[in-house]
Amino acid sequence: MTDNSHQRIAEAYAIAFNTPTGVTVLDHLHKRFYDNETFDKDPYVHARNAGQRSVVRFIMQMISQPQRDHQQAQQEQGEEQE
Repeated sequence: MTDNSHQRIAEAYAIAFNTPTGVTVLDHLHKRFYDNETFDKDPYVHARNAGQRSVVRFIMQMISQPQRDHQQAQQEQGEEQE
């Protein structure tokens, strides 16, 4: 995936999950799959729980990516002006 393509997808995640409905959905996913214990004595249940948590974590990382990129660009501009 090219940097430009990744950036567009990260921006799409941020747009989708920063709407009131998106915030509600992400909050529900977070409570249901991220805040829960992943460990289970059954390795298949444990793997499923870890996978669900991983997806929520991925969404949260994608949402924060455009914000991090924007902050980094601002820092770089500030350094160039000095």
